[in-house]
Amino acid sequence: MFVPVSCHHCGKPFQVPEATIGKAAICPWCQELVSTQAQALAEPASAAPVVDSGISAGRSRQRFWWRFVLLGLVCGVVAVGTFAVARLGSGQVPASAWQKFVPPDGSCAVQLPGTPDAEVIGTNPFSPMMLTGERYRVHRWFDGVTVSVGWVNLDAERVRLARPEDIIAAEQRRLKETLGGQVEAEASLKFNQHTGTELLFRTGNGPVIVRLIVVRDRPQPRLFILSVAGKNITLDGPVPRRFFGSFTLIPMASRQSGEREPSRP
Repeated sequence: MFVPVSCHHCGKPFQVPEATIGKAAICPWCQELVSTQAQALAEPASAAPVVDSGISAGRSRQRFWWRFVLLGLVCGVVAVGTFAVARLGSGQVPASAWQKFVPPDGSCAVQLPGTPDAEVIGTNPFSPMMLTGERYRVHRWFDGVTVSVGWVNLDAERVRLARPEDIIAAEQRRLKETLGGQVEAEASLKFNQHTGTELLFRTGNGPVIVRLIVVRDRPQPRLFILSVAGKNITLDGPVPRRFFGSFTLIPMASRQSGEREPSRP
C-alpha cells in the first residue's frame, strides 16, 4: 500500500510504500532526500465520514421540517381561498352579522346584516299622494346580498280616500322602472291589520324580493318598503326569512315613552 507525501524542496507530491514511512526517500522530481517522518498521511477512514454524516443528517432534517411547514402554509392558503371562493356571492349571510336596527324616528324595528347607509326616496311620479321618504340599506358585496328597509310618507288627506291596492300599484310601477325587470310572482299579504303585497322581480342583476305594506292608522301614514336582492336569493331562503320575519312596527305609545318593541324572530 502506498502513502502520499510531498517534497520539502520542490513541493511536488509523490508516493512511497507504507513500510518506508519514517525513513528518508528520494524525490523522483528533484532527486533530493525527503523525510517522511512527519508525513504519515494515512487519514482515519472513519473520522471524516462520521462528522460529515451528522452534519448532512441535521441539514436533511432541517430541510424536511421547512418543507413540512411550507406544505402546511400552502394547504392553509388553499383551504382559505377555497372557502372564500365558495362564499363569494353565495347569497348567505353569517348569523353573527345580523343586528337589530331601529331608525331615528323609532317607527319600526328590523334585523339588518350590518350597519346601513341612509338614503332619500323621492316622490312617486305615478301617485300625487306619495311624498318623499327614507331608506336604510346594507350592501354585502362579498356575500352578494343587498337588504334595505324604508318608507315613503303618504299625504294624510288623500290617503283616506285611496285604496291600499292603488298605493301599492303605484309603487310597483316605480319599482318596475327603477329595477328594470319584470314581476315574476306576486302575492297579497296581511301585516297585522295592514294591507301588503310581496313581489318577486327578475332583473339583469338577479332576483329582487320586495314587500310593500300600507300603514294608514298613524298621524303620518306611510308605505313601508322592504327589499332583498342578490343573484342567489330565493323567496324561501334564509336571508329573506330572517329579514322579513324580524320586521315589526313600534306602537305610538312605546315611541312616545322612549321604549322600543323587540323585533320578532
